[in-house]
Amino acid sequence: MHGDLGMVSDDDLLIVISHSGRTKELQVFCDAVKCKKVLITKFRIGILPHIKADHTITYNADEPQYSTLPRQIPFVSSVVVMGIVSGVVAEVASQLQLTEEDYSKLHPDGDFGKQLTKCMDVCRPIHLVTRDKLIIAAADTITTSGSGCVGVTEDLSSKKLIGIVTDGDIRRSMNRKADYVNEIMTTEPVVIRDTEYVYKARDLMTSRKISEIPVIDSNGNPVGLISLKDI
Repeated sequence: MHGDLGMVSDDDLLIVISHSGRTKELQVFCDAVKCKKVLITKFRIGILPHIKADHTITYNADEPQYSTLPRQIPFVSSVVVMGIVSGVVAEVASQLQLTEEDYSKLHPDGDFGKQLTKCMDVCRPIHLVTRDKLIIAAADTITTSGSGCVGVTEDLSSKKLIGIVTDGDIRRSMNRKADYVNEIMTTEPVVIRDTEYVYKARDLMTSRKISEIPVIDSNGNPVGLISLKDI
């Protein structure tokens, strides 16, 4: 505890949660910390003469009673504490106007941090074929790339995505007389911008019941592929 207190600076904010706010050890603790303090208690009467806090907050919540504990033994329910802390965090985040990008920079790891990564940072290369290619050529490209689809462009000079061909499209083409990519490709495919967050790509794929979508830039040019297994 001594080492932790030494790390507290004047710019920090200490949030103290206590049942009464009148215990001696709490008073010693708060006096030792030289920063702004917010004391959150259930009972406000008698707090200020004992604890020097910059602000005091009271809560009114019924705490569970356990048959094995006498009612005279005070305690702060962990559920109540979590509720208070969640409310404080939400209010602070609102006051600071924190954005998703702020959170992703502060917490790059973990499940939440990864979901706030930009699609451009996690997408895989996308392989392209032109619309006049034979279907067998698209099938070979899908096989060698290890992806479930290829992007389709108008010609070799154009990079704009005009469609995709999936392995499912190729399988279904076996039951019809089709030879070229433009006969089986999906026009206006589901795509996502490279600047969008990963969680939006996940939600989009889940809602559309697809497992892989192209990632495009502001000009509609493909920059990669992202799949559910990538995220």
